[in-house]
Amino acid sequence: MGGKNIDLINASDGASETITLGNNPSWALNGQGFYASTFIPDLKLYLFSKGGKVVKQITKDTGMYAQQYGNYIYYMKHYSQRDIWRVSVDGTNEEPVIQDFGDIGGKAWDVVSNGIYFKRNNNGNPLI
Repeated sequence: MGGKNIDLINASDGASETITLGNNPSWALNGQGFYASTFIPDLKLYLFSKGGKVVKQITKDTGMYAQQYGNYIYYMKHYSQRDIWRVSVDGTNEEPVIQDFGDIGGKAWDVVSNGIYFKRNNNGNPLI
């Protein structure tokens, strides 16, 4: 599936383990795995175990730059689409949250309790 190597370090004994995940991994809130996208064979969002194995496919269509907040995973569909979507952690109820929010980078946004903040380019000056 391709992806990135990350190192997990045990806080108790300092032992480390290198695992390969999909692209742009982010922790699941329960700490038991990661959400990441894959490029091969497709650009979908998956839940990976801490050991780097695919647990389940999350998005039916494309997905990348996942962030879990509550019972939802927020993500972008594709580099060229400037929309933020969300899907339930069980992989159901995919829906758009913000559509066509302009020229921002893939990880230049964050889900918080009162909304979504993102950094946007305003004639060369970043805005939040």
